[in-house]
Amino acid sequence: MAIVAGLGLAMAQSVSAAEVLLNGGFETGSFAPEWSVGPNDAGGGACDQVWTVASSGSACWDLGAPSGNYGAYTIINGAGPVTRTFSQSFELVSATTATLSWLEAAKWDVPIEAAEGGIFSIDLLDSGSNFITNIYTEDFLAETSGAYGLTANSTEVDFAGNSLVTGDTVYIAFTVFFSEFFTGNVGKLVDNVVLGPELPPAGVPEPGSLALLGLGLAALGLRRRATA
Repeated sequence: MAIVAGLGLAMAQSVSAAEVLLNGGFETGSFAPEWSVGPNDAGGGACDQVWTVASSGSACWDLGAPSGNYGAYTIINGAGPVTRTFSQSFELVSATTATLSWLEAAKWDVPIEAAEGGIFSIDLLDSGSNFITNIYTEDFLAETSGAYGLTANSTEVDFAGNSLVTGDTVYIAFTVFFSEFFTGNVGKLVDNVVLGPELPPAGVPEPGSLALLGLGLAALGLRRRATA
């Protein structure tokens, strides 16, 4: 029984180690060097804040505290057009599927009109930063003015379905966009970004899991033989 329990623990640890994004909680106090930032357009207002790793949002536009010491904050204050992106690249270990999870909060002071844009999106980009597919979109057009505190969210990312293969380099990009017609205040907080584990196709064990299983069965056989 001890052998089987130990085997299960080793398998669980090998899966959790497959998380591929670094500094997803921004606890280093900076985007760099793991995350790239840009474009990071200014809105021109007194409370405007481009994507910044901080312990709180703008003093005049409170988004609340992050889950740890730091989070990624932006405050769009003033006028558009504004596009702000932070992203991280990684190499696909297994081009199948993975779960992307994150925490987010938002606050805005007026209903966003159609012409103003009002989009927060998470996209998958290729090694040349070209768009591959959208993973998640929050459309502020669908909501009235207001706010929500730090909220957990997650979605599945399908690498194979987008013609990606093991060894490809891709980017996960977090973007806010408002058009030239935007005026007002909108804030966004992102924290605890996790991508993983990358999963093998259904019914196909990972090579590491097969090796661990073989070792466990062999040890169990030796134990039974010694007992006999």
